[in-house]
Amino acid sequence: MAVITAALVKELRERTGAGMLDCKKALESHDGDIEKSIDYLREKGIAKAVKKAGRIAAEGLIFDEATPDHKKAVILEFNSETDFVAKNEEFKEFGKKLVKIALERNVHKLDLLIISHFDSDHSGGAKYILENMEVDTIVISEQFRYSKQYIEMMKAVIRNRKNRNNIKVLYLENGKTLKCGKYFWIKVYGPIKKYINKNILNNNSLVFLATVGKKKILYTGDIEKIAEEQIIKRIEGIEIDYLKVAHHGSKSSTTDIFLNNINCKNFIISCRYK
Repeated sequence: MAVITAALVKELRERTGAGMLDCKKALESHDGDIEKSIDYLREKGIAKAVKKAGRIAAEGLIFDEATPDHKKAVILEFNSETDFVAKNEEFKEFGKKLVKIALERNVHKLDLLIISHFDSDHSGGAKYILENMEVDTIVISEQFRYSKQYIEMMKAVIRNRKNRNNIKVLYLENGKTLKCGKYFWIKVYGPIKKYINKNILNNNSLVFLATVGKKKILYTGDIEKIAEEQIIKRIEGIEIDYLKVAHHGSKSSTTDIFLNNINCKNFIISCRYK
């Protein structure tokens, strides 16, 4: 039986657009033969047409809505592939409904603020949130308690009168669980230990599995190879619907070993918009 490597899975995924787990199963079923695997995926309706990869949603409309007192407004750009779709009445009505919903929600309070670690691109907005919004609970890794960044965060809490006396700060360790509401709860899988190497912030990121209704999402912060290897056995066998890829898809994270040992179909990469 052929050895199914991460490189082979990646090649099949790039050629078909199918999910990583589907590609792996197809290769295993066809002894590593990539052409037979492609045919199999196409027959099952999983593979995407190559021409779709180049499609751009360059058409569409812009919708706007404001409150009667003009103190709040929402602008929404809603795109489509063709102007034919954009001119459709159903498309227009859907866009109008979206801006109304966005305006009506008027979010001014957060039940839960989870900070994976204190790199600016992961926690830079926390200061503004804590100074301007009411927050019920903050969750951070136990490893960051009493750190310099933690102290700065608490100063922001104190500056907001609404948060000063009511906010709760939870320091979650490996294995801890937290339920928030009826349909949302998290379980912490890392850090397993305190890392003291040069990438202390990254590898001490809070790693947790969030269950939202029936969906499971694994958040990995910016952990790198050494931290990934520590959590593999703890998440083995868990069916994960979405993986938030560590460190924005950096080559120092999401190794072949990690990908080959997790059961996940969809992958999300956060990156800077250009």
